[in-house]
Amino acid sequence: MSRHPRVTRAIELREAVRQRHGHLDLAMDILSGPLYFRLLITHQPLTHDHIDRVLRAVFTGMSPRST
Repeated sequence: MSRHPRVTRAIELREAVRQRHGHLDLAMDILSGPLYFRLLITHQPLTHDHIDRVLRAVFTGMSPRST
């Protein structure tokens, strides 16, 4: 059974977005964990420096690797 062309195109677009932007849900999980931990567990403030360090770590960890 073949798919409708619109369904096939939607799947292709979804994959293109995923390849271009990575897994956004995973990035959000990785990003939100340290921020919630700092606020809710350690009760420390979220400083610009801390957020910059977390973002740098997320971007470094999720950047494409050369082979």
